[in-house]
Amino acid sequence: MPHELTGVTGYLPNIHNDIYCAYKSSLNRKIWHAQHQRTNYSRFYYILDGVCRITINDIEYTATKNHLILIPANSDYSYSIADDNTMVKLWCHFNSMVDGTSLFDLITCNYLVKPADPVKMETLFQELIKTFPNSYPIISQLRQQALLSEILMEFLQSGSYRMASPGSENRMELDRIITYMETHLSEKITISRLASLAHMNANYFIQVFTKTYGTSPLKMLNQIKLENIRQSLEKTDDPISEIALRMGFDDISYFSKFTKKYLGFSPRDYRLYIKNGNDEQAGDME
Repeated sequence: MPHELTGVTGYLPNIHNDIYCAYKSSLNRKIWHAQHQRTNYSRFYYILDGVCRITINDIEYTATKNHLILIPANSDYSYSIADDNTMVKLWCHFNSMVDGTSLFDLITCNYLVKPADPVKMETLFQELIKTFPNSYPIISQLRQQALLSEILMEFLQSGSYRMASPGSENRMELDRIITYMETHLSEKITISRLASLAHMNANYFIQVFTKTYGTSPLKMLNQIKLENIRQSLEKTDDPISEIALRMGFDDISYFSKFTKKYLGFSPRDYRLYIKNGNDEQAGDME
């Protein structure tokens, strides 16, 4: 698949890399796990051994030996080791900026790739790690810039990338996706299904959707469901089980947990809360 970066070509000489740290780590599942993290810098993990699972903006990736994974700055991410074996990774924290904007806000790309030359990738990381700490700051910083630029180049060449500039055509497609969400709430709506309807791969779809609306497709779907649940509980006497099915929940227990998480009450208690509140207001008016 040909790489597409023509719209960003003019920016390339202005890319500035800041590398904050680079290390090699051996980890186990007890000490390396986290849920829904977010930082203002990007991360590269190059897996030498073991298996880990990393979720970035609602998509889960499984990384094994020789996989290089990018976690862009300001992404929502979770991670864990997949089994009881030790995972070994080379990693760094960095930012690649283009005139004050993150490179990964200007392009969309695959987050998980397998470099064509794993030996070269490992060597680049090992050389980067050697620059921390350093006795010659200026020389080390120049070396770090060069090494990270090479890692970035190998990363982008191992996957696919394009300009992240949602135009009016994309906006129309995405507006239709929201309409689809609103009219198919009773169905099991998946990210892959939504991406297919938008004629995009799942990774690119999530990036474009989030950049356009400021929230992920999954969060948007939950917001739409929540508003419909709230309206149904407040303005109808429909059985809770019926509302749950209408909102795509075939497990009443999970429906109750969902409602309690976002409304602060179970469906039954929310209905009572609204009814009692209205009764109290009616009494005050008399």
